[in-house]
Amino acid sequence: MVTTVEVKCTGHVRSAVGKGSFEYTFDGSSVREFLNAVEEYDVADMLIGETEADATARGWAPLEGDPPETWNKNPEGEQTRAFARVAVNGRFNQGGRATVNLP
Repeated sequence: MVTTVEVKCTGHVRSAVGKGSFEYTFDGSSVREFLNAVEEYDVADMLIGETEADATARGWAPLEGDPPETWNKNPEGEQTRAFARVAVNGRFNQGGRATVNLP
């Protein structure tokens, strides 16, 4: 499957890529496949936490009760690093396996 996405970058990722937005076409449909495809920008290591420790932030305030909606943790190796965010179609990927779904 070939997918074309509009990429928007902020912070350290924008500095590494050298631009704020661009269109990119790659083979695949998942966030992981996309990040592996954009090797020339070398941003996958900035965004994907390979281990639980990479993806876990310390010091969050305790949550009272259950969070809204359904929250599912991504498998180890498919989680974003602490404080890194990847959005697909305007929704953050944490809370479920994200795939790039475009009309």
